[in-house]
Amino acid sequence: MHLLTPALTNPYMYYTALFGVVIVLAAPLLIKRMHDRGHSSAIIWIHFALGYAMPISNEMSRGNLTTAVMIMAMTMLGLSIVLFFIILVRLCRDSEKGTNKYGPSSKYPD
Repeated sequence: MHLLTPALTNPYMYYTALFGVVIVLAAPLLIKRMHDRGHSSAIIWIHFALGYAMPISNEMSRGNLTTAVMIMAMTMLGLSIVLFFIILVRLCRDSEKGTNKYGPSSKYPD
């Protein structure tokens, strides 16, 4: 039992588990919406990967935050924020009319 104690007290384990649940629940909806707009879902997967990489990079440094780790973490955070706003703008715009490369529009059928 003592082998599990560090993992259960690590706050990043809970963050990672919650983030995994969010991906499972939100990803299909986000991908559908991006396809309604005629965009690829690659930007969403990049954003999710950055969300996973940030706590992992912090955990790998084990609190010993060197300059390189700080630069990497701040770069990932900055990219994640920029991608969030790009995704938000794309999700809020109206669907494409007609058929795009991902199929017919559910809002504007032919």
